[in-house]
Amino acid sequence: MSTHLETQLPRSRESFDYDAFISYTHRDRPVAAGIQKGLHRIGRRVGHLRALRVFRDATDLTASPDLWSKVTAAMDRARYLIVVLSPEAVKSDWVDREVAHWLACRGPDQLLFVLACGRLRWDEDTGRFDPDRSDAAPPALTRPGVLPTEPFYVDVSDDAPWDPAASLFREKVTDLAAPIHGKDKDELAGEDLRELLRFRRLRRAAVAGLVILTVMALLAAVLAVVQRREALVQRNEAIRQRDTAVALRLATESDSILSGSKPRDDQRAILQALASERLGTADPGVLLRTLKQMADTSKIIQVGEPFLSGMAIEPEAMAALSDLDLVWSVAISPDGRRIVAGGAQIRMWDADTGQLIGEPFQSPLLTTSVAFSPDGRRIVSGGTGMQLWDAESHALIGEFTGHEGLVRSVAFSADGAQVASGGLDKTVRIWNTETRQQAGKPMSEHGARVEAVTFSPDGRRVVSGSADNSLRIWNTVDQAPAGPPIDVGETVTSVAFSPDNRHIAIADQGGQVRMFDPATGSAGDPLPNDGRHTGSAVAFSTDGRRLAAGGIGATIHLWDTESRAPRGYATGHTGWVTSLAFSRDDSRLLSGSLDGTARIWHTGTHTSGGHRITGPAGTDGLPIPRSVAFAPESRRMVAGYRDGTLWQFETDTGRAIGGPLRRHVGPVQVATVSSDGRRIASGGQDRNIVIWDAASGTPIRVLTGHGSWIRKLAFSQDGRRIVSESADNEIRLWDAERGDAIGAPLRGFEGEIWSLAFTPDGNFLAGGGDDKVVHLWDSATGEHIAGLGGHETRVSYVAFSQDGRQVISLSTYALRTWDTATRELVSAPVIGPEVSSSLAVSGRGDFIVVGGATTLRRWTVPAGDPIGEPMHGHTDAVGGVAISADGRIVVSGSMDRTLRFWDAASGASIGDPLTSGTDDIARVMLSADDRRVLSLDIAPDETVTAWLWPGPSSWHDDLCGKLSHNMSRKQWREWVSPEIGYRQVCERLPIPPDGTG
Repeated sequence: MSTHLETQLPRSRESFDYDAFISYTHRDRPVAAGIQKGLHRIGRRVGHLRALRVFRDATDLTASPDLWSKVTAAMDRARYLIVVLSPEAVKSDWVDREVAHWLACRGPDQLLFVLACGRLRWDEDTGRFDPDRSDAAPPALTRPGVLPTEPFYVDVSDDAPWDPAASLFREKVTDLAAPIHGKDKDELAGEDLRELLRFRRLRRAAVAGLVILTVMALLAAVLAVVQRREALVQRNEAIRQRDTAVALRLATESDSILSGSKPRDDQRAILQALASERLGTADPGVLLRTLKQMADTSKIIQVGEPFLSGMAIEPEAMAALSDLDLVWSVAISPDGRRIVAGGAQIRMWDADTGQLIGEPFQSPLLTTSVAFSPDGRRIVSGGTGMQLWDAESHALIGEFTGHEGLVRSVAFSADGAQVASGGLDKTVRIWNTETRQQAGKPMSEHGARVEAVTFSPDGRRVVSGSADNSLRIWNTVDQAPAGPPIDVGETVTSVAFSPDNRHIAIADQGGQVRMFDPATGSAGDPLPNDGRHTGSAVAFSTDGRRLAAGGIGATIHLWDTESRAPRGYATGHTGWVTSLAFSRDDSRLLSGSLDGTARIWHTGTHTSGGHRITGPAGTDGLPIPRSVAFAPESRRMVAGYRDGTLWQFETDTGRAIGGPLRRHVGPVQVATVSSDGRRIASGGQDRNIVIWDAASGTPIRVLTGHGSWIRKLAFSQDGRRIVSESADNEIRLWDAERGDAIGAPLRGFEGEIWSLAFTPDGNFLAGGGDDKVVHLWDSATGEHIAGLGGHETRVSYVAFSQDGRQVISLSTYALRTWDTATRELVSAPVIGPEVSSSLAVSGRGDFIVVGGATTLRRWTVPAGDPIGEPMHGHTDAVGGVAISADGRIVVSGSMDRTLRFWDAASGASIGDPLTSGTDDIARVMLSADDRRVLSLDIAPDETVTAWLWPGPSSWHDDLCGKLSHNMSRKQWREWVSPEIGYRQVCERLPIPPDGTG
């Protein structure tokens, strides 16, 4: 049976896959889409996805190489064909082919039309759409006799955007849907309305149900959120308690390591202290205690592997250790910026950061000695070979050949023109640095290996020490002995010439250190060393005033070369100290050890981490205490000296910034810096006030008029005014820009004024002194406004609150707060030994701290209510007090010679007290960034010195500055906890790979 005949047989609706097929051109896609959507919705029963199954190629046809067969197959499975007619459809071959296919296979039945736009005119005589009057009928519908009668069509040309929700368009789609459903239009429309109403009722019920369910879900969610928050609170509290416990353990272990209760490992102690602080504030004093213990250490650099701590190694066996990453010798460049270390290989480090510089040198198997040339451009090394290197590129310049066996020691002459060497072949040799040729014959009088060689500073002699227990001095011109050998009685392991040629220092294998007179060969008794082995390395300071020695005992000793008295010692190495070297300016001492580290030590007085401020060469050494001041940005300090100079310094390093500021004749008595840091004011014994440009150091103007030397100076906050006080008790106000005096000298007071302060807006000036009165002046005119009486002793301190509304005054055993505007007492005076002569106002102005006979007290401003209990710890009068910028930490100095830090909220002491020695602390100041504390100390002979100490905001950075790396992640798991995620305790330091330190 043919396909055509099969299609003419009646078929049930269920035998078709689609109820309708829509034929259209893609320009008419919106019309087709609207019709499809309407046919899906009209007459749809509740619970059904759609009312009719409609095929449209944009939604039902997939890409295929045989697209026409796909289209015809879909048409053959559809009961009705709906054709969208338009002028664009006339141009479409696909629409025409689809209509022609339907007419050929199914005939004109079940064929419906929709006019999207254009005109249709039916020609009854020919049974077709008239092609001359119709522009919307495709060619298949304009052939004569194609249709028996005029077909039904729906005109939707005015119904854009063809939305089935629009009533008119929906009615027209209902006209199409009715025959497809097999129902009258009214019947279908009625059913559609009933289903729509039913759907709306069900929707309302569903919405109501959803609202109820939503409310219930919200209640459940709120309950869940509350429970989750409670769980998070409990979890966070458990984490906090865990972290606190771990932090306390880390702090305790750090203290134990540094105190010697546990094996010494300074890097671990510092890292654990930093990790303790990172985990919380369980022990806020751990950083300060660690800093105090590590005060002498400037830097620890990991340069190799630790090995044989505290044990001696025979030199003949050293070559067998070349496969280990050991360090036998270190040297510091003349500028102090680089460190070179020799051992299994030669490497260079940055002395400031501790980071490796470049690649290792292409050195032989083992290097036992390294030295920088005096200009720092070359390095000589000795070991299994002897080489000369370019210090910048690390390239090999050339080799020195002649020694047989290991070269134990190498040294440059002071002018760098010659190199001396000694080795296992029992010879001492001198070489020309440029040609690397030996100068003269080998000096072979030693009877055993030569352990150490060095040049005299004048280059005329070489001194050598040997395992034959002798010390020998050689002339460099003829390579002949300069006198007989000096019997030491032990193997000489290290030698050094003093810079003035007067002494030779040696260390011997028995642990003794001696100083010989090279002219006579005589030596006194061994230098005292507390019984600790020091005989491996010796070095003189550049000025020749100190001698350092280290050895198997790992402790480095220092002596005064004139008195031979001990000058202290440095501990921290855990292995044999193999080499020592001072920096050119003597500010640092470098040591190398078989514990795998090189250390840089502070050589100045750094008791408890503080150091005394002294002037550069040419000054009188110590600044006048009242002339020491911080710049507001905290990076600079200014200090005046008795020689009339003023110097600026880097606060962190103490290095001078530029040269001296010269304008005064005689001592600079006082100095201060404007709040913007651009101006410095200094007052001298010459009765002059000099205003300086801080950037260039040039004087801007000189203010004259005082009849005696200047005792006090202060800028107003806006920098527009300066107040000065001289030794004849005269107070003057000045215009800082023009340099003019503002009015006459201030009046209204008697005797000396001990303290002066501007209000924050600079409008008023307060002063207090011998007449027991707090005075107020108008700073614009100098007019005396008021004298506030009530104190029974001299007023030693005045200060304004942050908003300037209160003036606070302090006298011996009395504290008073006044209203600046009304001049009335704001709070009842505090009287007693809890207040004395030191006072500080918090940055926010909400509380003050006052030092007393032995305690500190806190009071609110302006009410004057006491905060907490007295802060106990000092054993003598509190001379100075300061508060950190964030108001969290208080620092105090006392006549008990200690500096203490306190928690401002609880009043608890933080860490251990710091001390500079035997001097009373009379005053303390904090830099604006809280990184440094300045104290003024009074010695028994009443000499006053200024000291700098690490401030609370620098403790973390100062400790990180002593390291060259963070913990590795493995160390974190082992030292801290495997349950706590890794945290980088020093942000700027690298994290080493696991398995390394």
